[in-house]
Amino acid sequence: MELPAAARGDVRQILNFDLERATPFRLKDVYTAHVVEGEAGGKGKLRVSQMVAKREAIDPLAADVEATGLEVAFVDCWQDQPSAGLGVDFPSRAPPRLPRRAS
Repeated sequence: MELPAAARGDVRQILNFDLERATPFRLKDVYTAHVVEGEAGGKGKLRVSQMVAKREAIDPLAADVEATGLEVAFVDCWQDQPSAGLGVDFPSRAPPRLPRRAS
């Protein structure tokens, strides 16, 4: 997705708002993370990639870890090569954040 550079501070909210419109996923059913790819281009636009992971795939694994008495703080995201992380962490157990609607 491309967003105006001025929206850098609101990227997560914008992506969360757009998720249900642009994908088959419901925000309450997934964890999301995003990466801003470099600096704004010549037209003042940021390139942003959003990753989506289904809660049904992560929550049982996190529950198994938590059953041992440990707390899951985040879920790492990796590329195809095991040594190449993507630099994003899916929040574990964090409720989805939706932008506020104007009244």
